[in-house]
Amino acid sequence: RENPHSKMAAELDVLDELKSDESLNAVFSREFESKAFATKIIHYQAVGETLGKLSKGIAKLDDELYKQIVSHHEDLLSQATGIETLEGVLAMMESRISTLRQTLERVTTQVTEPYNKISTRTAQLARLQTACELLRKIIRLIYLIKRLKSLMRGGSKEIAKIAQTISEIDQVMKGSDLNGIQVIEDERVWLSKAHREVEMQAKKILSQGLELNNPTQVGVAVQVFQSLGQFTSVLISFVEDCKADVQKEIQVALDPATLEPREQHSSSIPGRAATMPVMGSSSSWRATLWTRLEKLADSIEHIFVKVQQFQVVLERKKDPTSGESLFDKIRDSDAHKSLLSFWNVTTDNLALEFTTAARASPFLSQTFESDYPRLVVLFVRLLDRLEQQKKDPSRQNTMHQDQRTQKLVLIVPPFYALLVSIYRELVLLKAFSQFEKAYLSKSLSKLFDTINQMFSSSSRGPPTSGEVGSLVKAIAYELAVSATSEQLSLLIGKNVEKSIKMFLIKTEQMMMLGQNSLQLSAQPNELQIKNIHISNSLHYLVAQLNEEVLQRLSLSQSVHQILSDSAKGVVEQRERFLCNLLVEFRKILEVMIIRMHEEDFASDVGMPEAQCSSYIREIKSFINRISTEFLSKFKFMSDAKPHLVKVAGRLVDLFVRHVCLIRPLSESGRLRVTADIAQFEFALAPLCSRISNLGKFSELLHGMRQLLFLSTNDITKEEKNGLLGYFPLSYIILQFISRTPPQKVKSPLQIHEWSIEEFSTWLDKHESEQERLVVLKPSLEQLAKSDSLYLNFNKFCLRKLTS
Repeated sequence: RENPHSKMAAELDVLDELKSDESLNAVFSREFESKAFATKIIHYQAVGETLGKLSKGIAKLDDELYKQIVSHHEDLLSQATGIETLEGVLAMMESRISTLRQTLERVTTQVTEPYNKISTRTAQLARLQTACELLRKIIRLIYLIKRLKSLMRGGSKEIAKIAQTISEIDQVMKGSDLNGIQVIEDERVWLSKAHREVEMQAKKILSQGLELNNPTQVGVAVQVFQSLGQFTSVLISFVEDCKADVQKEIQVALDPATLEPREQHSSSIPGRAATMPVMGSSSSWRATLWTRLEKLADSIEHIFVKVQQFQVVLERKKDPTSGESLFDKIRDSDAHKSLLSFWNVTTDNLALEFTTAARASPFLSQTFESDYPRLVVLFVRLLDRLEQQKKDPSRQNTMHQDQRTQKLVLIVPPFYALLVSIYRELVLLKAFSQFEKAYLSKSLSKLFDTINQMFSSSSRGPPTSGEVGSLVKAIAYELAVSATSEQLSLLIGKNVEKSIKMFLIKTEQMMMLGQNSLQLSAQPNELQIKNIHISNSLHYLVAQLNEEVLQRLSLSQSVHQILSDSAKGVVEQRERFLCNLLVEFRKILEVMIIRMHEEDFASDVGMPEAQCSSYIREIKSFINRISTEFLSKFKFMSDAKPHLVKVAGRLVDLFVRHVCLIRPLSESGRLRVTADIAQFEFALAPLCSRISNLGKFSELLHGMRQLLFLSTNDITKEEKNGLLGYFPLSYIILQFISRTPPQKVKSPLQIHEWSIEEFSTWLDKHESEQERLVVLKPSLEQLAKSDSLYLNFNKFCLRKLTS
């Protein structure tokens, strides 16, 4: 047989040949349009040529088609036979499908009939069950209605059971549509009436329980409202009513139009507030106003106790389903927020109504500002009474003796615990903040005016004791009237602090501390006398503050601390001039002590008849004169003893130091120095009555007496318990150096070319014994070389230096 590939190739050649002709190429395109093709041929005037080519092409295709049919004649016959077979198979399949469809219809009929019967029976059963359930509910309702009627005949004694029965009836009726059932419809009106009657009785019981402070009745009412599903709404309504009652009581108490009706007439001066009392009626207005405010406090207490009692019951009452308290059950709800906001709303209403009333009536504004402490006392006592509610068992349920009822005592609920704290007092006082500011301003002005009167002119002298006493009395009065409120007392304390600071500024400006005020060569001049009087006035102020205020008044710790700090400031100002005077006094005495080096302690002449050196006599005379002419004029020297002791200690240290620097010092000179030491103690008596009060300086002075006659072995023998236990080693070294001739051992003054004053100043700046020993080391080494007796002492001192 002929290869099919060659046949296909021949066919493709014919097509390619036709397509290769440009004039016929458009015929083989898929977008070929005969009209456009004819138009194009006519346009180019190639109609005959194109028709010839088309005729030849058609002829070639016919020849090619004939060849294909001839060459594939057997295949075409076999395909025609297959089509007949396929038509037979198709007819057989259609017959079988028809048979299957008939079978499916018979099965559908057999299944549908039982299903329809089952559906019908199921629907009938459901309706039957619904009818049975409805009948059971109707029977239950009839039973509950009969029981409710029976309980209703018992009155309010069975109100809790009645409410529970009504709740059950509501639950039964809630789950089903019972409209149109005659036996139920006949009772609907009666049920609504019973529901209203129980609700009214529960409100009455609640009101009675709260008025009589009877938690049992309140608990019964709460249980009833919980059964009726009205617990939350009733609680919110109750608290809101209490808030409204408080606001109404405040408005009534502060209504200026009703304070003094007889004075409200048309004769008031135009332009003047109608609520301003006429002359002579102010006391009547004030009495009426404070009586009303006292009644207002009682009303707020009464309303608050009711709110508190309600919460107590909620804390104790348990929910029968969950077991938690009703208070916990309503937590974070609107009812809970309304309950906790009662006190804040009350204080907000107080602030609003008091502010409004004060703006409307100048009389009220003036009264609240001038008598602000009385207003604070009134409401702080209200807080105290509210706090007493939880402490006084006599006020807890005295109406019932049932033991179980007695257990329901007043507890401290969370918001009440906040109420009795200082924070709640601050919240309450915040309501009167505008009156507080005005009162504090007036209070401070009074104190400032008292102080300004003392210093009204520059030519005036220092404040007298009477003027200072008046200031202290004013301070004591302001603190006394504010003592009932810790917050107000604290603010008044700060006012007192400001006034004392102002007094100190005034006295500081009056006090002169120039060079003329520090002269001690003559009797006190006018400036010094004035400064002494100012210091005495400050002393009297401190004494009166301690006696009349800090000790007599009952002040809080914070206020006491403020006044104590102020008193310390007065003490510092009081002692300022004295301290400056003592500095000058000490400097003069230091110069006198240094004059001991002008005395002759090197000769072996016996004791002079005067039994002391001239410089000691000068020191004694100077101290006695200053004590008599200056220090005795200060009235607070008993309090200033520490300053005098400090001066005396400094003088002792300087005296001992310069005694150790005396050079040369003979045996007779030592005896003279010993006598000088004894007389120096007597000279210090005006500064320190007992030399032992000087402490280490007293030991230093007594040790100097011993050191004058001790050897180096005596000093090192008992290092811990001996003289080295309290006497500076540097002074000991200086004293031993002073015993040797200057030709053998050079003193530190000679080595460093210092004067006695310069060396003494250097010792003041270098209190460390290590630093002093470094400077004394050259002289100490010379001392050891000059005499073998000092060799061990030198080694001992070197060990101290390296340790």
